[in-house]
Amino acid sequence: MMKGPGLRTRLDVRRVWKCPQTGRILKTPGHVTQFVSPFTKDRCWMQFIETEHPPRPMVPLDEMLSHMYFSATEEEVVTEESLEADSEISNDSEINQSTPVIETEPTEVDVPPKTE
Repeated sequence: MMKGPGLRTRLDVRRVWKCPQTGRILKTPGHVTQFVSPFTKDRCWMQFIETEHPPRPMVPLDEMLSHMYFSATEEEVVTEESLEADSEISNDSEINQSTPVIETEPTEVDVPPKTE
């Protein structure tokens, strides 16, 4: 099975250098800022070739946030007081319906020790 370049070509952060005498191209890591040509016997500096990346598309802010807008009518607006009142009512009814009350006599574990 043959694989393609994948993301490697898009995420390549190496610097591209060109020898002015031989025209050969060499790629180095990003931390290299100056480079002497290894292709000639004479000492000459490699020329840095800047690669241009495609510009990012300019998207207006309204378009970016358009999926976040919604319109609510007064009937759909819920206040915090109504939420709190609804939760108290539902909690009380759930406790009364689902939890049976069992009365037991206190055991030795439940009774606090007497202090003298």
